Order: sequence, then structure tokens, then C-alpha cells
Amino acid sequence: MFVNNEMDGVIKVLNNKANVSFIHSLGVSAIHVFESILTMDKTTFAKTIESLKISSQIADNLRHKSYTSFIFTPDYNNYTDQECHAELCYAKSLLLWGLITVLADQSIYGVINGGLKIRASHQSYKECSNILKLRNNWESSSCRMHFESGTRLGIGAFELFVSLFPTKMAKLLEFVGFSSNRELALRELNTSVGLIDGILYDVTSILLSVYHGFLEYFYGLGEGNFDFFNRSSKIWLSRTPNSAIVKIGLGIAQKITGNINQAIEHYTQCIQTEKYWTQLHFTCYWEMAWCYA
Repeated sequence: MFVNNEMDGVIKVLNNKANVSFIHSLGVSAIHVFESILTMDKTTFAKTIESLKISSQIADNLRHKSYTSFIFTPDYNNYTDQECHAELCYAKSLLLWGLITVLADQSIYGVINGGLKIRASHQSYKECSNILKLRNNWESSSCRMHFESGTRLGIGAFELFVSLFPTKMAKLLEFVGFSSNRELALRELNTSVGLIDGILYDVTSILLSVYHGFLEYFYGLGEGNFDFFNRSSKIWLSRTPNSAIVKIGLGIAQKITGNINQAIEHYTQCIQTEKYWTQLHFTCYWEMAWCYA
């Protein structure tokens, strides 16, 4: 519903269960995060941080607590599916909370506070990675698939993000426990996006579109991945052909393959379609400016 521009329906569904479901609570927070990044409004930042506090607390209450895990490897088969997914939602909440904290408060205190939350999220994602490797008694294959979709997205996003830092900064982050293996990052993200029915397919697809369609050119890392756009375009058109976000992805795909007129057409359709997140229009105008240039 979110990808299909049905925002009124999304907010209604999420709010109905936000106080009892850690997934719906995280969904509310994710919508606020998206709004905060697009508007950069202080009031919105405050509302977002408050919702992230709630979503992280709900997920934390349902996580499996092991007080000897720093000494012994836990038996993850004793975890319930809900506890595994609560761990994953806890990691997501902390990551988003850390990022929003840094954006909202760019003082040294805000950077340190946000950095600590991001580091805690990274540790939680590593725990999710261990669960994925060592647990084999899932209640259903779909439950495991959704967990793998989110875990590989989180690990891959961390690795990719750190790999884009300058070398000295990346080495400093590696010293405190992060890593910056871009090949591993892309392998994890490609595995996640390969899970087409995974709950976070669309998020992973958007991230890889930004990387292959913009960052690779911006950083001079090489050409965009045409195979990715060819595969994804078919899925986007079959599942969410009228989505404004998909129109941007299709526009990027056409732009990097030299089909400028088709790219402009997709960006124009996005501007005409997207009525809720009007800030996305700026992305389209930016891309169209380069197409005309």
C-alpha cells in the first residue's frame, strides 16, 4: 500500500495495531522517518523520535533475553519466531533512531548519542545474522524468508554505508566494530532483493536502485548494474506499475541506458501521480534537469 501511494490506508492500518504489534509500531515510526527526511522539520523530528522510542520498547519487551550470550553461543532453536522477529525490529528501530538523532541534533552530543544507538543496532543485526545461520526450526518457511529479507538488508546496508566513507574514517569505524566490505554488502543486498516475496523486497530494491543508479556514478565506482534494473523493472511493472516511487526507479533505469525521452516521461508521471509526498517531485525535477542537459 505504501509503494502504491495509498497513504491514507497505510496510516489507518498501522495505527489500528501500533500499540500491540511491534511490526505495526515500527511501520508507524518508518513513515515518520520518511516524512522527517523529506521535510527536515524540527517538530516532525521530535514526533519521529518519540515514535521510535515506543517501537523499540515494544520490540525490546518481546526479544529473547540471554545474559550469558557474551560468553556462550545461545541455542537459537529455543527462540520463538516472534522473538527472532522482535530482535530484527529492535535492530531496525535503533538504526532509524540513531540516524534521526544525528539529523535532528548535529551537535557533538547528538552525533555521539546517535552513534551509540547505531552501534547497538549493528550488534543486534549481528545477532540476527547468527540466528539466520544457526536456527533451523522455523514454524514456516515464509516466516524465515521474511526474517532473512530484513536481516540481509540490514547487514548489507551497514557494510555498504561504511564502505562509502573516506578510507581513514572507514578504518576508524572498523576499529569500533563495523566493517566496510562492499562486495559482501552487495552480495547480502542482492540475496535480499532475490527474495521477491520477502516483506522488505521493496526497501532493498529502492536502496539498490539508489546505489546503482546514482552512487556508483557519483563516487566513480563504475557503471550502473543494468542486469539489476532489467530484472527489477519487470517485477515493478507487474506488481506496482502505478507507484510514484517505481516511476522514479524506471526513470533512473532508462536514464543510465541512454533512453532519455522515456526517462523524462517516467519522471513526469511520478510528478503527476504523487500527491502525498510532494517532496519527491524535487528528485524528479533534479533528474529531469540532467536528462535535458
